[in-house]
Amino acid sequence: MTEWIPGVSDDMLSAEYWMERIPRRATPGWTREACNHAIRRHSPALVDLLHAFHHESPMDYLPEFKRDARTLYDEIGTLLDHTFWDRIRDNAQLTPFPTWMPGFTVGQADVRTYPTHTMAFRTPEDVEFNQFQETALHTFEPVLCLGTSADRMWQYVVSCTYSGWVQSERIAHASPTQFEQYVQSQDLWLVTDTGVTTQPDSFHLSVSRQPVEFAAALPVPSPYAAPIGDVAAVWPDRDATGAFSPHQVLIRKTPHIRRGYLPFSRESVVEIAFQLLGERYGWGSRCGLHDCSSLVMDVYRLLGVQLPRNTGDQERALPSTRMVPEAASVADRVQVLATLSAGDLLFMRGHVMMYLGKVGHQHYVIHDFSGYHTMVDGQRVRVPVHQVMVSPLELGADSEKTYLESITGVLDVFATAQE
Repeated sequence: MTEWIPGVSDDMLSAEYWMERIPRRATPGWTREACNHAIRRHSPALVDLLHAFHHESPMDYLPEFKRDARTLYDEIGTLLDHTFWDRIRDNAQLTPFPTWMPGFTVGQADVRTYPTHTMAFRTPEDVEFNQFQETALHTFEPVLCLGTSADRMWQYVVSCTYSGWVQSERIAHASPTQFEQYVQSQDLWLVTDTGVTTQPDSFHLSVSRQPVEFAAALPVPSPYAAPIGDVAAVWPDRDATGAFSPHQVLIRKTPHIRRGYLPFSRESVVEIAFQLLGERYGWGSRCGLHDCSSLVMDVYRLLGVQLPRNTGDQERALPSTRMVPEAASVADRVQVLATLSAGDLLFMRGHVMMYLGKVGHQHYVIHDFSGYHTMVDGQRVRVPVHQVMVSPLELGADSEKTYLESITGVLDVFATAQE
């Protein structure tokens, strides 16, 4: 697995290798609460759903239809022509609800730019980067619904981190009381690996053997009772009318489902990031996968820190982000890296990475990336990766610059909480 990543040895593919290198200095008195408060205060990219529900108008969030002006092709290579765009424009005519309709996602739910299942790619050969796929919301994620598409198959929703079109069947409408109860839930089961499912339930097939994705957060039922070997959680089901119908489900007890957030520490960032090592890249979190920024968001989510969804918003999430001038020399950039520790975030245009540390003369990150450039027989070629992987920043990010030379900013999330 490492033969095509120059500078990466097998032992570097374990979290323990990097955790042992984290300096054992005294820990300041920061908290996740202080960090979240700073992010909410500084970042306009996050929506306080309870505040919006009680104090803001849905009209403030109404989407404006804008056709993507690029030349795009569908999943079989057919040009998306005027007929397609006319159909999408008509379907995107929102039929608004009388007021906010609160709800929860039923399972993981894709968020689309437009109310359509059609995929859109920039070339007929591309199968990786669906331009209509914005992100995916987690199971039981709270949303505020504005209304439906013309065919009623889609709803336009506002979540804490994103707004867009979600299939109606993936949304369960809740009462205001239910919405407030579960939005404010603090006693949660957190999923820290892939491959988790609910246990079989022959009486409620809609909640039987359901996948529970990485970084999902499910409320702990009260009163609590579960058989030995299982944990009990609340699952967001919907009835025939689309109303929220919570069910208690069982999930097999493993080390990958834990009650409460991980410790707010650099070790936790490294440990959790390596759970996804080798996971295939998924633009816009397609198919339950991750791209670079959703990887970072979900890792910190398991520590109880809510970062924005997209790279640019993450870079601007806190005032403590240190910008790196484009003209900065390699020596200047190395000096910046010398101040960082594992778990710090490194940004470049359209990409984010988590710093791991320095070994020898190279600086290492873990990130979800598409590939790198290197020299082969005197020619610069691109090597595809398309997965979560460890790599040195000294690799070529494109045909001209290395990842190190492309860094635009760095953010120490833990230092922010000390402000």
